[in-house]
Amino acid sequence: MPRFIHSNVISDVTPAADGIYTYPLPTGALSHLILVIKALNAAAAEATVPNLLALITRIEVLHRGSAIFSASADDAALLSALVTGAFPVSENNVATDNAIRTLPLTIPFSRRMLNPLEGLPARPSGTYTLQLTVDIATAAADGLILQCGAVEMPDAAPTNFLKQTTANYTPAATGEGTLSLGRTSKLAGLLMWATTVPTAIAWTATIDQMSLLANNMESYFSGVYWEQLHAALLARLSASLELVATDTFVNNYGLADLSPNHEDDYLLDTTTLSDLRVRILAGAANATRIIPIEVAPAELLTI
Repeated sequence: MPRFIHSNVISDVTPAADGIYTYPLPTGALSHLILVIKALNAAAAEATVPNLLALITRIEVLHRGSAIFSASADDAALLSALVTGAFPVSENNVATDNAIRTLPLTIPFSRRMLNPLEGLPARPSGTYTLQLTVDIATAAADGLILQCGAVEMPDAAPTNFLKQTTANYTPAATGEGTLSLGRTSKLAGLLMWATTVPTAIAWTATIDQMSLLANNMESYFSGVYWEQLHAALLARLSASLELVATDTFVNNYGLADLSPNHEDDYLLDTTTLSDLRVRILAGAANATRIIPIEVAPAELLTI
């Protein structure tokens, strides 16, 4: 009978100062982590989900120092939601100074929790580490406490794992530009964040249109408008749209989904390509973040 082990990686640690904190991860095959942000309202106002996420500026899972997962806490919340189907929910939502607050995030290593064929394979002690960059107090929340659980699959031997790392891209000017992507895995999607999105009385978008170029030929996505990329993201979060409406930072995200049926039928095998790029028609020259969602072979994670 298959088993799993849910254990603690971080047991209610209070960081003493802003900075980077590193924690070893278990040696067994890993399905996912559950990172919990615990804090206090810093004033007589409710700290929102984005306020709580701001206490962690970077989340990284490393294999011998190389990133398997690397994202801001905001981006991690969206990546978590894409796998679980639900946007992270904060607790004790009251506007009382020093009221305790909690926000859990799932850090997934597979597209389905506890999939014995997908996850981080078992490796010796010290191979995998969790690295968190924290800001222990902001105007809205303070008193940061870190907690994290790990879910191992002791009987599993995953052949693939989910790799999600951030590429930053700022167009030099409006108009067309491209960003090169890696070619070591199968591509399941691209999570995109843009500084400027249609709002108020302006249709302007940093990512006005997006195409995927495989060997310099349009593939899967051809001049897709931002509104449709954003709609694809919301379709994945349909179980929690009411919550999404209360956290407007989600408006700045879009999704190029190569697995809309949640299967492997349409994944792009990038290992056969000589070149892979995202082409962006920029309506504004400001920052974007592109996070490839990759199904990578376990042999990339050397022992």
